Amino acid sequence: METNYHHLVKILLVGDARVGKSSLMVRASEGTYTDNIISTIGVDFKIKTITVGDKIVKTQIWDTAGQERFRSLSSAYYKGAHVIILIFDVTNDESFNNLTKWHEEATKFASPEVKFLVVGNKTDKETERQVSSEDGLNFATTIGAGYLETSAKNGSNVDEMLHTAAGFAIGYQTPPKASREVKEMVKTTETPSRSQSQDTTTTSQDGKEYDYLLKHLFVGDAGVGKSSLLLRMTDGVFTGTYLSTIGVDFKFKTITVGGKTFKNMLWDTAGQERFRSLSSAYYKGAHVISLIFDVTDYESFNNLKVWYQEVEQYAPSEVKLLVVGNKTDLESARQVPTEDGLDFATKIGANYIETSAKNGSNVDEMLQTAASIGVGMNSQDPSKDSKDIKTPSKTESQSTTKIQERSLDYLFKLLLVGATKTGKSCILQRYLDNNFSDNYTSTLGIDFKNKSLEAYGKKVKLQIWDTAGEEKYKAVVSAQYQGAHGVVLVYDVTNRESFAKVQSLHEDIKGRSSDKVKFIIAGNKSDLDSQREVSYDEGTGFAEGIGSGFLEISAKSGENVQDLFTIMLTDLLGSQ
Repeated sequence: METNYHHLVKILLVGDARVGKSSLMVRASEGTYTDNIISTIGVDFKIKTITVGDKIVKTQIWDTAGQERFRSLSSAYYKGAHVIILIFDVTNDESFNNLTKWHEEATKFASPEVKFLVVGNKTDKETERQVSSEDGLNFATTIGAGYLETSAKNGSNVDEMLHTAAGFAIGYQTPPKASREVKEMVKTTETPSRSQSQDTTTTSQDGKEYDYLLKHLFVGDAGVGKSSLLLRMTDGVFTGTYLSTIGVDFKFKTITVGGKTFKNMLWDTAGQERFRSLSSAYYKGAHVISLIFDVTDYESFNNLKVWYQEVEQYAPSEVKLLVVGNKTDLESARQVPTEDGLDFATKIGANYIETSAKNGSNVDEMLQTAASIGVGMNSQDPSKDSKDIKTPSKTESQSTTKIQERSLDYLFKLLLVGATKTGKSCILQRYLDNNFSDNYTSTLGIDFKNKSLEAYGKKVKLQIWDTAGEEKYKAVVSAQYQGAHGVVLVYDVTNRESFAKVQSLHEDIKGRSSDKVKFIIAGNKSDLDSQREVSYDEGTGFAEGIGSGFLEISAKSGENVQDLFTIMLTDLLGSQ
């Protein structure tokens, strides 16, 4: 009999009562949610047909009872399961701890070939969270399972859960394998203390296998070739049909550099925004992070600034950085000059290399460079153990930067926000370099610069982000609102539309940022008074209405530019 699907997949949802299994089943199959779902009695199931790659997959989603009295009934349903989803409630520590029992039961009754996916549900209750993403990830890794966090209530990642499970079942994707090496790796991510997390010298029970065990993360936008670099680096092959990573993936590669043996744990993290909270947990314990962009895609390069900010937030302070421009085999389509990549790497104190996962150019060199700089994180005397390894001098500037940052009293993130062509980049240039150029190009996405200074006896570093005003960069720019300490809303006094724009931007930023963020309004181009469309009184009135400071400035003449940042800094320090 002819069927209208390629694969029939049986998926079991197991876990404690009230973790949301039934709600996830209904959300996945019907796209709805109700708070009044009753506990499952025995088992229940629904059908959902989806497309995975080019295959039509008919999924049977089985919801098994979490109560003890139904355990013997639901256990019979393990037979024939292709994927088992172990579900816990992120707001309930006990439901997470009980996953060990559920996994033991599953391995007892299910087929040895069954695939596992661990799911932390109820992420809509973030303020009540008891189980960290990192704990969930570590458990999933130890049993060789995939990991996702979901919300049946708002639908977050529920479709991804079903697609991931179906993908595991038909071999479209494979979860990581559980092994002694995996458990070793999880140990390194636990990092109970700073000194322990940075000790990379490892000896196994049966003798010394390697001198250094390094955790090396690949981060960057989706589609830049992280997975292809990982595959080329470890297996020496390339495929043009590589799939986007779901969450994380990893491989091992042992190499020798300067007479030392390095066992590299290479982690490929998802570039899609929906997996950002998942991959961020993997920064902990990293020794080297490769920030990867596509040389044929300027946006992916521009977004390295966002990835770098995430690294600064989550990674150890001693982590070493490597900036990698991939896809050099597409030279005729290049959008990012080598000089731009080098400039960015130098600015953040990183090494720089360009590669091609397709033809293998510089891929081995990338791994060797990462190993060389990563050894500097050894908590023993690194100079003693790595004297034969050539470490690029740029890492010295990174170390200096980190030491300087630890000696600061305050680090403030400031945003320059406004419509395009209001002069935000010129304001930043005038403040930092005290010069002006009429030929400034529009910012692509975001850019940032640092300024260190002393104010009121305090050592302060300003991280000043220059944001693009064009609508197509709205998503990139709005992502920066979170974590900002101060926002300079810039308009052009000769352009009324730009003044209306800052009023709408203020509302948007207020809704996305901390309620403690400070604002100041800047009316730029005051040197063009004869072309003025927005009066001084209008600017003052708007500032008073939102309770912020106000200045009219000229990036061209320099008028009031220094005062603008002095007022903002004074306001920030006064609130500490």
